[in-house]
Amino acid sequence: MSFGDGSIAPFSRVQRLTATSHDCIKKAKALLEQGDKSLAVQWVMAARLENGRVRDWLGNHPDAVLEALRRVSFI
Repeated sequence: MSFGDGSIAPFSRVQRLTATSHDCIKKAKALLEQGDKSLAVQWVMAARLENGRVRDWLGNHPDAVLEALRRVSFI
């Protein structure tokens, strides 16, 4: 899964592949709070990397993903 964050970090892909789903959601929440909505959605998608159907649904419904992130309070 590629990310559009534009950062040049040779190990960022490895870090994303080894992050837990919870870590991905925490990262998404932090990015949303910084105003980076598109990358926040991508991190939520990464949280469901193993389930292609769910991941694709998340990518096709970014507004729902962002609203859910706004309501997350367990992080």
